[in-house]
Amino acid sequence: MKKTVLATAAQKARIFAMYVAVMYELLEKLTFDKAQALLSDVGEKEVKKRLMADFDIPIDPWATEKARLENFWLTIYGYQINWDDIALPKWTPELSRLEIDPVQDFTAEQLYDSIVNCEEYPFKKRSKYMDDIDKALDEAKVVQSRPAGNYAFAHVGGAEPDQKHLGKSYDDTVSSELIFMGPREYLIACARNEFETGNVYDIKGITRLSVLGSGGYAMYGCWGVSFGSRLRRSYREFRNPDGGPRVVVFSS
Repeated sequence: MKKTVLATAAQKARIFAMYVAVMYELLEKLTFDKAQALLSDVGEKEVKKRLMADFDIPIDPWATEKARLENFWLTIYGYQINWDDIALPKWTPELSRLEIDPVQDFTAEQLYDSIVNCEEYPFKKRSKYMDDIDKALDEAKVVQSRPAGNYAFAHVGGAEPDQKHLGKSYDDTVSSELIFMGPREYLIACARNEFETGNVYDIKGITRLSVLGSGGYAMYGCWGVSFGSRLRRSYREFRNPDGGPRVVVFSS
């Protein structure tokens, strides 16, 4: 295989000067509305995409999500993500929210305590109901397998459960052969959403989770000012018009 030779400093300086000259000329004609569009997240991605195409550089569709995840995990947990050890799922327009679950490095209790005790961000406090979350998860019957070791997963994102699956009970979701969030994945996704937006998950609806708790009850996640718990239990066949699963995918 031919070894890749990177551009020299002199070459990069000349190319940079060329781009600056062209950009200066173009910016003189740029309208206010077009400037606002380019300053948005979508605009930034489009500019980067065009530049990388010009340079014939492969585009990492997860680049933005990786940067956000690195900031979240370093700020809340003091944890440095090693992407070389984590296989990533395929990016799709629908499932474009990326998370990691470092199962080898954190217990569920450690994940939860760091979330609610973080000084950098005012997370919602835990309730007494979840004082022994590890025990609750140990007793839960996991019905869907997960990748071995630390892993990544993609999901739709958003404050409420997946719209296309609203109204599904736990049994409905399993019967549909959907792979959906478990408790750890839900807590992690909740935490990053709060960290980045200041908003909690599931104020209106509830998220069905892919485990059964004690007594065969199905676990679900939600936020309620009256009880404050993130994880609760209900009958597995119970349906809620605003409730449903959050589908996840892993690396193939």
